[in-house]
Amino acid sequence: MDMKKKYETNNRYLSKFKTISVRVPLDKWDGLQSAADQAGKSPSGYILEAVLEKMDKTTTK
Repeated sequence: MDMKKKYETNNRYLSKFKTISVRVPLDKWDGLQSAADQAGKSPSGYILEAVLEKMDKTTTK
């Protein structure tokens, strides 16, 4: 794939998302990493899943 096509494909994919940063205290990182590993997810995926579950609980009440 040429670079221009790859760039366009990446931009089309990324346009569907919003990027945020989360700062995790160092003393919490190992616990987060361990919990994510046990769930078979990356730390980012684990956090996103937790946020979406919380949103579901608070918006359906």
